[in-house]
Amino acid sequence: MRAAGVTTAQLICHEDTWTKLHGLIPLLDRKPPPRVQALEGGLVEVTLSGPYIVTLLRTMYGSWLPGEITEQVIAERAYREFAKVIDAVDPEAKPGQPLPPIVLDDKIGQHGDG
Repeated sequence: MRAAGVTTAQLICHEDTWTKLHGLIPLLDRKPPPRVQALEGGLVEVTLSGPYIVTLLRTMYGSWLPGEITEQVIAERAYREFAKVIDAVDPEAKPGQPLPPIVLDDKIGQHGDG
């Protein structure tokens, strides 16, 4: 329900990850196509509408997804990151506060002092 009220959100991920996620959406639900902007390092920034996010979440939810394990793992990982941001949406909040981007770009952290 919260995702349905979102105007737009930004997804940042590798272009291959976006291709897999976008490919999970049934063809009839892919219009209009999201805006995709290339970033450095093979990443893309995808502008997603609330209805498109709802469709993605519905498609990604659960391990029942058909296809190979790659799609299932990507879908489950992406679903968790989408859920973190969408769960924080407050439908009663004043307009103007943008959503943080949904980022699928894990890094190895630095521990200690160097």
